[in-house]
Amino acid sequence: MAVDAVTEPEFGEKRVHHIAALCLGIFCIVVGVPLWWKTTEVYRVSLPYSDIQHLSDTKIEYLTQVEVVWAVNKDVGSVFLSDLAVQLNRQLEKKDQPSLTSRFEVIVREAEKAELAALEKIGAVSDLQQIMPSDALHKYSVIITKTSSLLSQPILALNNNIFLPYNGAAESALAAQITQLLKDVMRESTVVKNLEAARRMKIERPDKSSMRSFRFHPGYDVTFTLMVPEPERVRVDWDIETGIKDYLQPLKASLDEYIDISISSQVLYFIGIGGRPKKGDGFYFFQEQDLPHIINPLESKLGSHASNNPGMNFIVYIPTVNKRPLFIHDNKGVPVPSNSFLSPRWGGVMIYNSESSGVNSSQPDSNVNVDMHKVMEVFISQMRLLLNINAQLMTEELPHLFTQLMTEELSHLFTSLMTDELSHLFTLLMTEKLSHLFTLLLTEKLSHLFTQLMTEELSHLFT
Repeated sequence: MAVDAVTEPEFGEKRVHHIAALCLGIFCIVVGVPLWWKTTEVYRVSLPYSDIQHLSDTKIEYLTQVEVVWAVNKDVGSVFLSDLAVQLNRQLEKKDQPSLTSRFEVIVREAEKAELAALEKIGAVSDLQQIMPSDALHKYSVIITKTSSLLSQPILALNNNIFLPYNGAAESALAAQITQLLKDVMRESTVVKNLEAARRMKIERPDKSSMRSFRFHPGYDVTFTLMVPEPERVRVDWDIETGIKDYLQPLKASLDEYIDISISSQVLYFIGIGGRPKKGDGFYFFQEQDLPHIINPLESKLGSHASNNPGMNFIVYIPTVNKRPLFIHDNKGVPVPSNSFLSPRWGGVMIYNSESSGVNSSQPDSNVNVDMHKVMEVFISQMRLLLNINAQLMTEELPHLFTQLMTEELSHLFTSLMTDELSHLFTLLMTEKLSHLFTLLLTEKLSHLFTQLMTEELSHLFT
């Protein structure tokens, strides 16, 4: 009886311990696990995944104002202008691209007396930029003028004015010509191409323009470098300040409102270019496949780039005396006219030979005066490519407008930036969606595994 009296309390105490352990386990499972899961989860903002899925079906629409000014000294009457407006509206409203909707507001009018007088006073093609100035990026003016020796082909001025010589065409033919000019100037096909590439989301090789230019950034650091490997034998003079002021400043002024461009220059002595040029008949040359091996050694010699802005490097290299003249040949073995090359998203290099250091020259010059017009013409064209600014419809009579940014080019730059950002945004959202689906799948598998383990542990506990 004494043994039973001692055993029964011990059995009751063990039972209490088991019940307490079971209650603690149930509490941890019911309260502790959800509390731990909630307090340690990564905060994620919910995204409208259904809207993201239909984002590729959304049509992009933009509005463009078109003003057609009849400036021909020929009275055609209001019926001709009305028919031209109808034909122009009909052709511009053709939906050739399913992913892009273009809306046009067309106005056709006769030129005023002051505008006709201004056109009569034009003595050079460069004077066209003074006719009907406008800063509107979404407005294009088509001035139909009489054909002359000065205006023998369509010309695009700086302020989105298109001067079209009239060749006596009927309303429908003239409307077709204006429509084609507007599509060429607005570069609608390029915009459609970028949008389609963003929506298809195919893994394909990017085109050269997207690989060559920088992504948009609020600022860029531009550095001009003169490399003289033998300063004791060759004295080089270059007026970089005048070159920047005369050729680069107009382009910089056009972009100052949108992009901050800082400019610096430096001269490096006793530093040669990488690679070994091949020897020709009285000259030396680099082949196209040799050019990538030149950039890497140059980067380490240009100095540190302590800035958050992307850097553009433009280098003028003066060849050594025993390697003159030095040329760059393309993949066909033909000398490159500019004797320079462009490195995507980095800058450009120009090998500068003096005028008298041509092929089979007997003595190289000890004094080299760098022609800044020749140098800056190459570097500004390369800078335009790096910034994705491409000149279009430029004539040979407007060389001095090459450095200044046209309104049409600025409009196309913003359009390209918009489509580029849309492309990256769509890619990011689709990646986030895939990440969300993967997280849901992983969570479901972990939850199933956790439930299976807890079931096995509880079965062992009650067995």
